[in-house]
Amino acid sequence: MRALLGPTNTGKTHLALQELLDHDDGVIGFPLRLLAREGYDRLCALVGVEHVALVTGEEKIVPTGARYFACTVEAMPAHRPDERPFSFVAVDEIQLCADRERGHVFTERLLHRRGTGDTMVLGADTIAPVLRRLVKDVVIESRPRLSTLSFSGEAKLSRLPRRSAVVAFSVADVYAIAEEVRHHHGGAAVVTGALSPATRNAQVALFQSGEVDILVATDAIGMGLNLDIDHVAFAAVRKFDGEDVRELAEPELAQIAGRAGRHLKDGTFGTTRGVAPFAADVVERIERSRFPPLSSLSWRNADLDFASLSALHASLRRPPSSAALHFGRPASDLLALERLMHEPLVRATTTHPRQVERFFQACQIPDFEKTGPVEHAHVVLDVWHMLGGKPHVVHDDWLARRVRDVDHDDGDVDTLVARLSRVRTLTYVAHKPGWVRDAAHWQGVTRAVEDRLSDALHERLTARFVDRLARVVYGGRRDEAGAGQAPRGDAVVDAAVDEAGAVVVAGQTIGRMDGLRFVPDAEKGERARLQTAAAARGLQATLKARVDAILAAPDDAFVVDPQTLAVRLVHDGVASGDVGRLVRGQSRLWPRATAVLDRSGGVLDEASVRQRLDDKLTAAARAWVRRALPRVVALAEADALPAGARAVAHALVEGLGIAARAPVEALAGRVDEESRRALKRRHGVRLGFVDVFTDDAFKGRALACRAALLSTWRRGSEPHLAVPAPPPAGASSFLLGDRPPGFVTAVGFHVLDTSEGPRAFRVDLVDDVAALLRSHPSGFSSPSGACERLGCSHDALAAVLGLLGYVSDEREEPRRWRRRRRLTAAG
Repeated sequence: MRALLGPTNTGKTHLALQELLDHDDGVIGFPLRLLAREGYDRLCALVGVEHVALVTGEEKIVPTGARYFACTVEAMPAHRPDERPFSFVAVDEIQLCADRERGHVFTERLLHRRGTGDTMVLGADTIAPVLRRLVKDVVIESRPRLSTLSFSGEAKLSRLPRRSAVVAFSVADVYAIAEEVRHHHGGAAVVTGALSPATRNAQVALFQSGEVDILVATDAIGMGLNLDIDHVAFAAVRKFDGEDVRELAEPELAQIAGRAGRHLKDGTFGTTRGVAPFAADVVERIERSRFPPLSSLSWRNADLDFASLSALHASLRRPPSSAALHFGRPASDLLALERLMHEPLVRATTTHPRQVERFFQACQIPDFEKTGPVEHAHVVLDVWHMLGGKPHVVHDDWLARRVRDVDHDDGDVDTLVARLSRVRTLTYVAHKPGWVRDAAHWQGVTRAVEDRLSDALHERLTARFVDRLARVVYGGRRDEAGAGQAPRGDAVVDAAVDEAGAVVVAGQTIGRMDGLRFVPDAEKGERARLQTAAAARGLQATLKARVDAILAAPDDAFVVDPQTLAVRLVHDGVASGDVGRLVRGQSRLWPRATAVLDRSGGVLDEASVRQRLDDKLTAAARAWVRRALPRVVALAEADALPAGARAVAHALVEGLGIAARAPVEALAGRVDEESRRALKRRHGVRLGFVDVFTDDAFKGRALACRAALLSTWRRGSEPHLAVPAPPPAGASSFLLGDRPPGFVTAVGFHVLDTSEGPRAFRVDLVDDVAALLRSHPSGFSSPSGACERLGCSHDALAAVLGLLGYVSDEREEPRRWRRRRRLTAAG
C-alpha cells in the first residue's frame, strides 16, 4: 500500500487518477457524491465515457466494459462486474477514518480493500503513525504543498478580495452571508452539502467563470473541490456535528483554509463577520500543516452475523481488538436497526438470514432529509413494509405518489432543497438491486425530477444571491457603505429597449424609456441609482438615435399634451414619450420648449446637442400653435387692419382667440362697421353680445392649445403651480370642480354660480343663447332649446339668463324672464 500524505494543494488526487489510468482497471473512492462526480468527469475527459463508471448511493452509470470506477467510499464495489478483483484501488481523504459517524466505512476500506497491482490512500499526514501500526507494509510518501498558505487577519465582508470563499457551518448562515455579499459585491455563488451535483456545478461555474467574485459555502468545500480560490474567510469556527456544537479542530481549519491557492499560486486565509483572528500558534500550525497525529481510527465490525436480528446487532456492537481502533458514534443504520428490531412487522419478516441482511440494507437508506433517528426510522419501516412482504419490492404506486409530491419546480430555495432531499431517497431506492420492478424506468424518472429541481434551485439561488445588474455596473465590490460608488469606468452595459419602451439589462427589466429620459423601476434609493447607472451606460446608442430622429423630424410631427405640457414626437400615429416641455416665452402665444432629458454622461451632456434640441422643440411647439390657432396667429401677424380693428385684434391675440367685449369697447370705443367687416371677413372674428372671439376658437384642438398656453404662461411666474386639468373635451358646460375659475374663464368659459355649484358655460354657446332670446322681446318662461344648447338644467340656465341681463319675478307662476338691459346686436 502507498499512502500519499500531505496538506491540501499537493496534487495527491491528480496523481492518484494518473496512477489509476496506468492500470488496466481500478476503483477510486471519494468522500462525497459531488467529488465522485467530479472524478468521473475528469476520467471521462481523459479516456472516454465508455470506459468509466460512476457508482454512488443515488447514481449508477456503468457502461458495459467499464474499467475505471469513480465512487463514493460507501458505494465502492469489492470487485469488477465480472467478479474479478480490481488491479488498482484508491481511497481519498483517508484521514476521515477518524470521523465519528462515517469513519468506520473508511477504516474498513483501509484495512480490507486491496488492488491486485497497487493500493493507494490519500489524505492528511496526521494519520501516518496509526497507519503504520495498522498496515505493516504501507509506504508513506509525504507531499509538500505546491504553494504558500498565509494568514491575513480579519476583514469585513465588504472588503474581501476577489476570488474569496466565505465559510460558515449552517445553511441559514450561508444564506444570510450570501445576502450581505450580494449587497457589497454584487453577488455570491453558494455551495452546501444539500445541493445536487447539477446545482453545485452550476453554482461553482458562476464563481469559476468570474460572474461572481465570492463563494459562500459550508465546509463541503474542504473536501477536495478544485476551485480557483485565492482567499478563505472563516465566518464561523463552531459547528454542530450532529450531537453537539463544538469548535473546529485545527486540522479541520487547515483542511478548509487549504482551499486557498491552487497549484503554484499562493493563498491566504483569515476571518470575517466578527470572528476573532486566530492565535499566532494556531496560525503557525495551519500555515506549516503541523498537527498532533491521530491516536486511533473509528471502527465497526464488518464481519456481520445475519443469523438473526439479535445476532446482527451483537456483531455491529462488537468492540475492536486493537488499541489503534475505537468504536465510533452509532451511524444512522445502526440507530434505525435498534429502533425497529423489536417492531412486530420487522420480527415477523426477518426469520431468515437473507431477510435479516435485506432488512439491514433498508436500514442503510441515508437520512437525506436530516430529520433525525425517529422520523428516519419511519421511512425505513415504510420501505421494509413492502420489501419484507410479497412481492418483496417497493410498489410502483408508492414511488409514483412520492414522485408526484416532489415533482414541482415552484417555491423558494428552502422548498426546493427539501424536495431534492426527498427525491434523493427515491433515487437511492431505485438504484438498489432488486428493490423495484423496473429499475431503469424509476432511475430515469427520479433523475429527471432531480435535474428539473436542480435547474430550478440554481435559478432561485442565482436570483436571490446574484445581482447581475450590480455586477455589470460596478464590476465587483462597492464601497463599505454599499452605496454611492460610481460605476466602474470600463464597465460595458448591454441594454435593450423593447417596443413598449421597457429597458432590459442582464436579463432584468430595470425601467422604461420616456422619450429621452430613463425612468427606473425602483422609486428611490440604491436600487434606483443602480438602475439609472446601468441605463446611462447602456442607452447611449438608443439616445443618439432618438436625438437624431427628433432633429430630423418635420415640425408638424410633434404634438403637445395640454394636461402635462409635454411635447411628443408622433410616428406612424403613435406618440412617443415626453421629449420636451413647454416653458414660458416672450408672450402667451409664443412659448418656448426645452428637452426633457437626463444628464447621462454621454451624448445628452453635450451643450450643443441640448441647444439644438431646445431650438427644434421650440420650433415644433410654435408650429403646433399655428395649426391649433391659425386665426389668432394671423391676427398677430396682420399689418393692414383699420384703426378700430387693431384694438380688437390685440385683445384677441392676448386672449388667444377670445376677449370680453365690454373692456375692448371701453378701451377703443364702439367698433365701426368697416372694422367689423374686416375682422369678420379676413379673420373670422365674431363680435358677440358678451364676448369677442374667432370662429375657430372653440374647436377641440384650439381649446386644448389655449389651455396649454395659459398654463405655460401662468407657471412661468409661479413654477410651483400644478397644471390645471383642461375642460372636458366637447363639453358645452361642466361643473367647475377643483379647476381654478380664472383659468377656466381664460380658456373660454363663463363661470357662474348655480344651485349645483360653480358651473362653466362655453362662451360661444352663451352667445348663441343670447341670439336665441332676441326673438322673445316681451319675455319668456322657458326658451326652447337653450338648456339643450348649453347642456344644463333649467335651474342652471337661470345663471346664464342673469348674465345676459334677464330678470324674473320668482312669485310669478309660471316664472317669466324679461330683459333688464338692452343687449348689443352681434356682428
